[in-house]
Amino acid sequence: MNEKFTKNYQITTNMMDKNDVIKVSTLLDIAQEIAGKHADVLGCGFEPMIKQNLIRVVVRNYVEIYKEPKNFDEITAVTYPLKPRFVEFNRDTEFYHNGELFAAVRSTWMVINIKNYQVEAPNFFDSYADSLGFFKRRIKKLPTIEKSELTKAKDVEIVYSMLDHNGHMNNTKYLDFYLDIFKPTNSTKTLQIEYIKQSFLDETLELYINDKGEKRYLAGYKNDELRFYMECEEFKN
Repeated sequence: MNEKFTKNYQITTNMMDKNDVIKVSTLLDIAQEIAGKHADVLGCGFEPMIKQNLIRVVVRNYVEIYKEPKNFDEITAVTYPLKPRFVEFNRDTEFYHNGELFAAVRSTWMVINIKNYQVEAPNFFDSYADSLGFFKRRIKKLPTIEKSELTKAKDVEIVYSMLDHNGHMNNTKYLDFYLDIFKPTNSTKTLQIEYIKQSFLDETLELYINDKGEKRYLAGYKNDELRFYMECEEFKN
């Protein structure tokens, strides 16, 4: 079995912010893309799954960045699946520039049957990479902050360009909300985002923030229904 999958990526201007730093949404987009390529190699990509009425839905992303990815023209991503934990499927992706590790991502997925929207636990693989993965620990669910403790930032409409091939908002787009609201002057150091419920075309999300501590917090609601929330720590000057 091909436990690990490696691919090089050219970095274009739209993958970076105004400071020429690779956006976190770009890293998650690449992690998602290379995971799909690896799943195809393993025989459990989108097409064979959809024939069984199954889709993957991401429920959590965790990111650590060790070196500011500024003015990078090409990077290398290395991805591998971890042993499932009940109905959670974890996958780690490491990012390198000129052979030096600069970031790592853990994505947590669940498999949904689109006929009844029930969670399933199919046995995709006969073997896995190290069950603890790159981070050597379990990434636990991020605690929420009560809505009453948050401040309303803005409303955003889910538009057509935000959708993926499952018909809902692509999970990487939420990360750009963070940039648009906080306009950070420092690069991201760590970030964790929890996806609670999918968002669809023409829906409006209400974005709330809390930036009183060392980490900034962003949550999206539709009325009083929590759709996603994230916590981000930036490098200090």
